[in-house]
This record gives sequence, structure tokens and C-alpha cells, in this order.
Amino acid sequence: MDKRIHNTLKRALLWALFISTIPFNAAAFFTEAGLQEYKDHIIEVVEDGECEDPEEMSRLIAYYGLSGLDQTYLDLVRENFKLFSPILAASQQPPLVPNCWVQAFCRQHANASQREEMLVALRAWLIEDIPEAQTGNMAGSDPAFIVQGVLEAAECLVEWRDTSSASLIGEYLLREKIHENFRKQFEVLEMRLRDPCQQSLFQVLPNGQALVCLKPEDLPNIELQSCDFRNTGRSVYVLSENEKIELVTLINNSQVSINLAKGGAGKSHYFVLRFENAYQACIQIPSNGTESIFYDNGPSEFCPHVILKNEDLYRWGKNLINERTSKPNK
Repeated sequence: MDKRIHNTLKRALLWALFISTIPFNAAAFFTEAGLQEYKDHIIEVVEDGECEDPEEMSRLIAYYGLSGLDQTYLDLVRENFKLFSPILAASQQPPLVPNCWVQAFCRQHANASQREEMLVALRAWLIEDIPEAQTGNMAGSDPAFIVQGVLEAAECLVEWRDTSSASLIGEYLLREKIHENFRKQFEVLEMRLRDPCQQSLFQVLPNGQALVCLKPEDLPNIELQSCDFRNTGRSVYVLSENEKIELVTLINNSQVSINLAKGGAGKSHYFVLRFENAYQACIQIPSNGTESIFYDNGPSEFCPHVILKNEDLYRWGKNLINERTSKPNK
């Protein structure tokens, strides 16, 4: 059979399967066979040097995301990012709800024009009249469901540090009648776009360096725990003022990256901060790693986390943990 005819038939069958699963059980589509079809599509795009059906491919990316792909296929997308960039952007525009793994991957690899291409797709959520939203195998026209999609896009714009979108969020809040709980979340995102130190432990400078937003003496207590802030446990130790200064200095000497690795980090300890405005953050020091992982109670815990790339920070944290957890009287 001619390759293009074979590919067309395969795409038709896959697309029929995709349509049949909306908005039913995701298990009907998330199978090894279905995932392999998705991978085959990636290979075909690379081999052909073009995408025959960008709309279909963008919907597959929106459905599967990138978190289900192993490194081989992620490398194919990365090595051919110029080819995949417009498809990735299309997979994040209405009605397809943005995916935090796709967003993190694109932030790592996009150049200036590709960045703008993605921002246009995300801003559309704040500008356009959106009758329906689709995420994974779910689609719906319920206003709360659609607003959640808009909120996801606004959070992505904050991650891209697209300051021009602050006014778009403000205009959206004036235009739309939404629940107060959603409204407060949008307001925080608008503030973060106007001031990167709102609800943030640190801001990221243009050169990728972290800069803690407060002086050490103005930070809340920093607790060393065996659990993160989502699973609060008894503090092993509270850092002294001198140790807070050391930690802040080390964070400020770190480069910020994104963790797209799969699998757990094994046993960890955490430096946990809880602010009076309900913002919480922690720095994870995995026992079997070499880098410090940062996350807070903003993005979903299922999204990629920030890496603070600084061997001295990890080494210092590991040494302090070993010292404090080895003492019998904690």
C-alpha cells in the first residue's frame, strides 16, 4: 500500500477513536496501542519534514501532552522544534486547554519568534469568546469549566513572564462575570505579571538567575522537614538567622531551569516556608540527586517543577540535613 494512503487511513482511524472518547472515559484512549500511534505520528512528521494534518496533530498533543513520551520521542521533538513549534502552539489555543508539560518544554526550547507564537495562542483565551473547552478526554460548555481553562492559560502567561498580558487579565475580569474564588486567583496572577515578587519566593532575572524577593530577616521561619507543605510533618529543625542568610545567598547564585525528568526523587528533605498571605514554598533536597527542586502552592503538583541549578546549594542543604537529622534531640 502506498505510504501516504496508509498514513491517511491510519490517521482517519485514530481521529475517529479520538472523537469517540470525548467526553467519555480516558482509559478508552490511553492504551499502549493508542500511545504508539501518537509516537508514530511524531516519527512521520520528522521523516516527512512536514505535518500533513497540523490540526489533527495539535489535537493529539493536546490530548496526550508530552509527559507520556519517553526521552527518545522528546528528543525528536526537541531536535525538530522548528517543525513542531506551530503545532505545539496550536495545541494550546482555544478550545484546547493548555498543558503544563507542553508549556514547560516550549519554554526550554523556543526562540523569540516561537515564544511569541505560543503567547498569541495563550492570550486568545483571555480575548476570544470561548463557547467550549477541551482538556484530555473531557469537553464541555459549562462556564466554570471554561473559566478553569482560561485560568490555566493565564497561569501559563505568568510562567512565560508575559507582562503585556496583565492588562488582558484585567480586561477579562471587567468583561466576564465569574465566581469570586476564580476572580481572586486571576487577581493574583495579574499582580504577579505586574510584580514578579507577588506570591513568589524569588523572581527570575533575564539571565536566568534567581533573586529572592525579600531580605533574609523579612522571610518567615524556614523549617527543615521530612515532608513538604502538602504533607505537613513535625519540623526537624528551624534554620537560624545565619543559616537563612546562607540559604538566600545560595539561591541567589542559582540558575533556574525546569525539571522534565520522570520518576520519583527517592527520600527527600524539604526547606519549607509559610507566608502570612497563604503563599507556601519549599526547596526539596533529594537524597539521591545532585540538584535542588523548588515548588510552591501555585502550579499543580503534577506539573514540572523548577530546578535551582547550583551544586553548592545542594551540597549545603545535604550537609545541613545530615547534621540535623543525625542528632538524637531534634
